[in-house]
Amino acid sequence: MATVYAAEHIAIEKRVAVKVLTQARCDATARRFLQEARAASRLRHDHIIDVTDFGRDTPADGEPVVYFAMEQLEGEDLATTLEQDGPLRWTRVLAIAKQICGALIAAHAQGIVHCDIKPANCFRIHRGDTQDFIKVLDFGVASFACERTGKCTPEPGPDPDPAESGSRRKSSPRLGTPGYMAAELLSGGSFDHRVDIYALGVLMYRLLTNKMPYPAARLYSAAGDSGPSLSGFGESGGMTRLAPFPMRRAIPTLEISPDFEAVVLKALAQDPEQRHANAQALLAELEAAEHSSLRSSPLPRDPLSWGGAPYEVRPEDSAALSQTEVSRVADGSRSMESSSMESSSAGVTAPDLDTLALGNAGSWRTGSWRRWARAAALWPALAVRATVALVVTTVVVRAAWSFVA
Repeated sequence: MATVYAAEHIAIEKRVAVKVLTQARCDATARRFLQEARAASRLRHDHIIDVTDFGRDTPADGEPVVYFAMEQLEGEDLATTLEQDGPLRWTRVLAIAKQICGALIAAHAQGIVHCDIKPANCFRIHRGDTQDFIKVLDFGVASFACERTGKCTPEPGPDPDPAESGSRRKSSPRLGTPGYMAAELLSGGSFDHRVDIYALGVLMYRLLTNKMPYPAARLYSAAGDSGPSLSGFGESGGMTRLAPFPMRRAIPTLEISPDFEAVVLKALAQDPEQRHANAQALLAELEAAEHSSLRSSPLPRDPLSWGGAPYEVRPEDSAALSQTEVSRVADGSRSMESSSMESSSAGVTAPDLDTLALGNAGSWRTGSWRRWARAAALWPALAVRATVALVVTTVVVRAAWSFVA
């Protein structure tokens, strides 16, 4: 539909991208093109492309031009990333999905439903300390929800032919990307923001497995059977019998958090009532899955919890630990089997390690930590001894070799 040019603002010398419609003579296409510009320009969010200007003009040659200017991005879309690096690790997909969720929250708050979330419309750039900073692009098929009902209604199609008896005015064909369109969007009836949640579910599934969750033939057949009224949803309808292809059958080597997998499958529900209520709810579940995986990780962020559950160090324990370790380093000749680590300067005695081990449920970790720290204090001495032994051995071997020669 359009061509994108790299450009520079003449006055402020800012690099921008200019999207120019190639079918500007078609009023319907030009109207939808400008609708994309208006939708994107209303949104100000870090994860949504920033549209700075748009308009329609007729140059001297008489050929109409419809355009809009947006920020110029350096990077690649997720479709390219998937082709080169896919399937992606689940933690990376989760981080990407959280950013797209943030963009959807901002769009839905303005009554804008994107309707075309897919890897090609999510652009990955480098910003700050992340290589996966996402920008959501292309609001070309976006719909505006009714403020009262929150629903998007189909656009009217062309007037029916008067010669055909009983003909009705039909809705225009749906615009979007096959495979990422929810059943209610395909069926031709009204829909709401949950079509974006479904599309994001498909995107997450695709990034994780490099496959689509539903067989296309069954999906579109079921959508056609349901009709505009979505009568296919329910106990006897065909929609509820469709389940996404199991991820671990799609890719047997998949490693994924069970909580994150459950979030993806919920977003993929055919019945919109079974999906997340909104993008905010989806984001909350993504964050909960992320926190759950951190709690179950064998290497949490806090080194004090590497021996088990996190241990809260009290001020008196911290003082005893630091004084004990200072004494241990200062007196290298003291045996590791010493049962008492006494601090003469502070008059503080560390608890006995065996007592710690047999004490309350969390206290043994302090003893484990101290054993580790005490053993670590011996490493410099051991390194010096090993170096001396190596030097002496080398000198002796060279002397012997010179004597034999």
